[in-house]
Amino acid sequence: MKRDDVRKIFPDATDEQVDSILNGMRDELNPLKTSVRDLTAQLEGANGSLASSQASEATLRAQLDELNKQLEAHMSDEERLAAREKAAAEREREFLMRSAELDAKAIFVQAGFSEDDMGALLPLVVGTDSEATKKAAQALVDLDSARRKAAEDAAKDALLKGNPKGKGGTGGGSPMKMSEYLALPYEEQLRMKQENPNILKELT
Repeated sequence: MKRDDVRKIFPDATDEQVDSILNGMRDELNPLKTSVRDLTAQLEGANGSLASSQASEATLRAQLDELNKQLEAHMSDEERLAAREKAAAEREREFLMRSAELDAKAIFVQAGFSEDDMGALLPLVVGTDSEATKKAAQALVDLDSARRKAAEDAAKDALLKGNPKGKGGTGGGSPMKMSEYLALPYEEQLRMKQENPNILKELT
């Protein structure tokens, strides 16, 4: 509350009386602000605990709401409006972040990423913009696919150069090593075995 607000309520008050009222209100508000900060810290700690903390979290939230009401009662209209707008903006941001995280998870799951992979990648792509989050997630998926394909193609090229294919299936070049054969994708192993049923005996 400002000096003008006090004047409106107590028009006949002297400057000393107005100062006394404002000082008293500040003394009353400071403990409330401290309590709000303390309870907010406790609430944040409760949010990260297990299900057994849910009852405690609900109690802390109720206490925090009550203290916020008391604090708001001492605010001017402008301060009260600003506090509500800030709270609304924080809730909206939290909702957008959670929604974007679900979108990114769906993309990662479809690409076959593990929980550990997603845990490391989600903080890098999730934001309040859903479309930007999805684009960033898909870009990581595409990059991973490209790297996997490049590695697979390079392995195939190296094996083909070291073991050129001839009429007999595995050909007349240097014999393929068992470790090289086992490193191939299963489909490639199966194809080679179909072309040359004795390939396992020929491997070094």
